Amino acid sequence: MIRSVVECQTCGFSWTRPLMRSIYERQAMESRPCPMCGAQTLACRKVTTVKKRPPDERDDSAERVG
Repeated sequence: MIRSVVECQTCGFSWTRPLMRSIYERQAMESRPCPMCGAQTLACRKVTTVKKRPPDERDDSAERVG
């Protein structure tokens, strides 16, 4: 899953949100004040996260023969 991380360059507060697909959406987010400190220093970046399975869950579909 690809998401955007919005981070305040002043206080370090950050949060994730769905990927911002357009430059206009990104600029609109970066032009807002930080919800924690009020500074106008928000920056967005794209991150990729991979869902991990719990350790006790395994894929045994290869073992099944039908």
